[in-house]
Amino acid sequence: MRVVIVEDQAMLLDSLALAIDAQDDMQVVGKTPDAEQALDLVRRQSADLVLMDVCTQGGRSGITATRAIKEALPSVRVVVMTGLPEVTFAEQARAAGADSFVYKNIGTAELLGVMRATCEGYATFPRGAGATPTGIDSLNETEMDILRLVCEAKSRKEIAAELCLSEGTVKRHVSEILAKTGYDSILRLAVNAVADGSIVPNLKHSQAVSYQQKPAREGPVGHFPCGLCRAGNRLGSLSAAARNTSKKPMSTWAARRFPIAASRAENAFDETGWTQSSP
Repeated sequence: MRVVIVEDQAMLLDSLALAIDAQDDMQVVGKTPDAEQALDLVRRQSADLVLMDVCTQGGRSGITATRAIKEALPSVRVVVMTGLPEVTFAEQARAAGADSFVYKNIGTAELLGVMRATCEGYATFPRGAGATPTGIDSLNETEMDILRLVCEAKSRKEIAAELCLSEGTVKRHVSEILAKTGYDSILRLAVNAVADGSIVPNLKHSQAVSYQQKPAREGPVGHFPCGLCRAGNRLGSLSAAARNTSKKPMSTWAARRFPIAASRAENAFDETGWTQSSP
């Protein structure tokens, strides 16, 4: 089995390569930290299987790269992996044509078993993400789309336009989201969803852009990929005006991660069209 690994954490990339090369029936023929390079690398090395991280160098999407590989080389197997608990990754990977999906908390032996089974034609996907700290696993597709756009700091008007809904319909869905999750503020929910990894902003919608035309994004801040920090910083500002409106407290981690100047909070909050008097 000829394997290409796409992983932006150098230590993990090297560790995976060592473990795979130690197998009699496997050989690592290519490594890259950037999903944008994956298709060309797979072609040049005639790979049988790609081990693909979801979020890679420069914020580029492994799910977008998976779709490109499966469209160009349908016989190549792709195992998508992630260390983030984002609740829609598994379904996004399946929709992109991935053959299997795993979380990085599995052991090396289990991962190697999944790779072998995938090459034999068996698909491995988690049964479900399970309950999340924010409770968003109970949301339907439309509600998830709305929450994701809130996490991207979109206004109610912008969300309505993007999803072809009226602002009143968006407001109704937001009320249902809050009822299901137990929050009193959509912004507080958005901040905590980004903070605990349940939502990774700016990733899902990147699939709609063709792989060849997908623009390179700025590199992520610190170790948080795919625009998470950029959206999180603005959401941190927006959440200030909502700090006293939620029954659920913001986590200490989130409060540290998204500090703001109080004098800027009210203006930023008003700019998005979300107010304390409405969901």
